[in-house]
Amino acid sequence: MRTMLLPVAVAIAMALPCAPTHAVPAMAPITWAACPASLTGDWPGLGARLHCGRVPMPLDHMRPDGRTIDVRVVRIAAARPGERRGAIFVNIGGPGGQPAAYVASMADAFSEVDAGDPVHGDKRRLADRYDFIAVIPRGLKGGWTFECSVPTPTIAFLPTHRDDANWSRALADATALAHACSKPAEAPYLSTEQHVRDMDAVRASLGDPVLHFYGISYGGRVGATYAAFFPTRIGRMLLDSTFMFTGSYRTGMYLTSDAEQAAFERDVLAPVQREASRYGQPDDADAIAWAVRSLSDPLRPAWHDQMTTPAALAATLTMDRWVKAGGWQGWPALSRQAGMRRFSPDPRTDTAMRQAAAELVEHGTDVPAGGAGRGRALRKLSPFIDRYGESVNQAVMCNDERWETVTPKIRARADRDAFTYPLLDGSQITGQLTCAAWPRRVSRAPDFAMLDALGSFVMIQAEHDIATPLAGARALLRRYPASRLVVATGTGRHGLLGHSATPCIERAAVAYLLDGRLPEGTARETSCAFVEAPLADASAEAWSVEGERAMR
Repeated sequence: MRTMLLPVAVAIAMALPCAPTHAVPAMAPITWAACPASLTGDWPGLGARLHCGRVPMPLDHMRPDGRTIDVRVVRIAAARPGERRGAIFVNIGGPGGQPAAYVASMADAFSEVDAGDPVHGDKRRLADRYDFIAVIPRGLKGGWTFECSVPTPTIAFLPTHRDDANWSRALADATALAHACSKPAEAPYLSTEQHVRDMDAVRASLGDPVLHFYGISYGGRVGATYAAFFPTRIGRMLLDSTFMFTGSYRTGMYLTSDAEQAAFERDVLAPVQREASRYGQPDDADAIAWAVRSLSDPLRPAWHDQMTTPAALAATLTMDRWVKAGGWQGWPALSRQAGMRRFSPDPRTDTAMRQAAAELVEHGTDVPAGGAGRGRALRKLSPFIDRYGESVNQAVMCNDERWETVTPKIRARADRDAFTYPLLDGSQITGQLTCAAWPRRVSRAPDFAMLDALGSFVMIQAEHDIATPLAGARALLRRYPASRLVVATGTGRHGLLGHSATPCIERAAVAYLLDGRLPEGTARETSCAFVEAPLADASAEAWSVEGERAMR
C-alpha cells in the first residue's frame, strides 16, 4: 500500500473582501510533452497522464517589463477525464524542495490504491477526479536554474568561537554569501510571492476558476500566501505538518530549535540523569545538564549533533571529562583511551557506551578542523533539497522578509543560543547574518488576515514533529476559528498523509479533499494514535517527505 495526499477545493463565498490580487497577464495554453525521467522519475503506470510544460513567466508579475524566467510545470491528469473536478497544486516544502518526482510518485501511488480499502480507498477516487500539479519553484532543476557561487567559509564553529576575530569572519562570510547569491538579475524575484503568482498563471491557463492546494511544511506558507493574494481563487487547502506562516522564518527556526531541545532533554538527557550511576555520571542532574552545554573544543564541534541516545550522550560526557583533565591530544589518543577504560559498572551499559564512543571518535576524525559544515537546516532537507535548492532556499528566505540588520543584536542572540541550544552548530546565526546583508528586496508581504474570510481549512500534524512543531499548528488553530486540526499522537513524523494507516489522518484528510467534509465531530482539534504503515516498495523513498525530516 503506497500513499500520500493533497488538497481539493472549497468554494469561496462571494462576499469576500477586496484582496490584494493583481491581474494575471493572459497566458497561452501550456504545451504539454513527455517529462524527462531525470526530472520526475519513470512511472510507466501513469502513461500519458504524466506530462510537463515549460512556461516563460514574467520575471516580476507585478511590474512586467518583457523579461521572463522559465518555469517548469509537472501535471498528472485525472485518471477519468470525464469526471474531472479540478486540479490540486502541491508544494512539498523548503523553500527549495524539488516537487517533480514527489508529485508523480504520489499520483502513481493514489492510482494503485484499492478503492474498497476502508482507510485509503478515497485516494483512488481523488486520483480519478483531480489533476496533480507541481509548479516547480523558480531556480530549481527543470526550468531556469539558480546556483550561488558560494565563497569558501572562513568561520570556525561559532558556538565555541564567539570571540571578536571569529565574529568578524562570520560577518565577512555572510556578506560575501549575500552578495554572491543576490548578484544575478533574477535573484530578487525568487520569492514565495512570485511563486504563488506563477501558480495562479498556471491555474488560469488550465481554465480552472480555483486551485486546490496541498502543502507540506513550508508549503503551508505557500498555500497561505496564495490564499492571501488570491482569496477568491483558492479552493480546499490541506496543510500537512505546516510551518506557522503567521510568524517569521526566524520564529519558525526557533520553534524548531525549542522542540529539538525539548525532545533531547526528554528522550536522551533525562534517562542519563535518572540513572546517572549506571551511565557512569555524577549523581547531580544539574551538573549533567551543565556538562552538555560546556563541552570542550573540539568535541562540541564534532559531536553537537551526535548525542542521539542516552549511551551516546553518556559516552560524550565521559570522554569530555578525560579531555578536560588531561588536555586535548588528538583523536587517535582519545580512541586508545576509550578502548582501555571502563565507561559503566553495568556490563550491558558499558558495551553500549563503548560502541557509542567508537562511533563518536570515528565521526570526529571526519569533521574538518574548526567545526561545522553547511549547517543543520539544509542537511535536514535532503533528498528534496539539491544544490539548486540550497541556493533557492537562501534567496527566498532573504527575499521574503525584512530581517534584523543590527548585528550586535544578532551577536547577543548567538551568545544566548550557544548556551540554550547545545545541539546547534551556529548556522541559525550565520543565516540571519546573510539575510541581514542581503542588498535588495522587492517582495510584497501577504496579509494573512485575508484568510479570515476563507472558511475552513484543515491541518494535519504529528504530536512530536520537531521540524514544524505542534505548537505552531495550534497557534494557527487559535488564530483562524474556522480551521480544523487533526493530530497523530505518538509520532514525530514530518509529512503524514499517505505515510501511515492512521484512520483519523488518512480518512478525514481525504474526505475533506474529495468533497469538503470536515473531520467528524464538533471539536476543532481531534486526534488518534499513529499507525505505522511501511510503504510497499523501494520507490516509496523517492517521495517520502521524511527524507530525514523534510523540510521546513
